Amino acid sequence: MDNTFLIAIVFIVTCALPCIVIGYLVAFKQKRTLIAGWDDKLVTNPKLAAQIIGHSATALGIIIGISAISAAVGYSTFTQAGIAICFGIALPLLASLYTTIMYSVDRS
Repeated sequence: MDNTFLIAIVFIVTCALPCIVIGYLVAFKQKRTLIAGWDDKLVTNPKLAAQIIGHSATALGIIIGISAISAAVGYSTFTQAGIAICFGIALPLLASLYTTIMYSVDRS
């Protein structure tokens, strides 16, 4: 087996699968305690906010997996896969920012 495939397997097992599993648990099973700093009292619609954050984590895992596979197969370079992963990392950050702006309780 080539080193590129080993790197892809490591990325998929240690990065992509945990993101997909955690995103699934948050979005579909409503395990909101997996979100760091989560408090249901501070969110107007906790179910919808958790779905948005969970779907973004799942999308991040899928992007990491596709990037690792495409780099291993040779469809993209490691630089292109790294750029795709960087854009994927922005998804949960933007989702958290969106849910904070749209669904946070006014504390005044």
